[in-house]
Amino acid sequence: MLYDTTYGQINNIYFLEFSEEDGKKKKQEEEEEEEEKEEVVVVVVVVVVVVVVVVIVVVVVVVPVVVVVIVVVVVVVVVVVVVEVVVLVVVVVVVVVVVVVVVIVVVLQASNVLVCWGINGAALWRHVTLSNEGKFPERD
Repeated sequence: MLYDTTYGQINNIYFLEFSEEDGKKKKQEEEEEEEEKEEVVVVVVVVVVVVVVVVIVVVVVVVPVVVVVIVVVVVVVVVVVVVEVVVLVVVVVVVVVVVVVVVIVVVLQASNVLVCWGINGAALWRHVTLSNEGKFPERD
């Protein structure tokens, strides 16, 4: 027994009858779902490509630049420290040399002055001593 309605019965088995419009709507819905899935796949692929490109750019461009900047900073710091140490050593050496030269000159001058004073003092003492005795020494 068949019924001409949306719901029917054949030999006590219930079934749902579909019209051509229902079939077309289902096909459209399935196509739309497939298109949405394709769009999602395209979006995921685009995101993955963008991420890969960004990672490549970071690895190829940013990392070397950062490494170069770090190396330049380290070299500049080392050069500045070495130059400061060299300048400090040169200044200390110059100061020590100047002090030693000044001390040598002062000591030599002082010894010369003392020697002169000694010679003059001895001559004066001799002159005074001899004059007290009434004798005048010959000119030295």
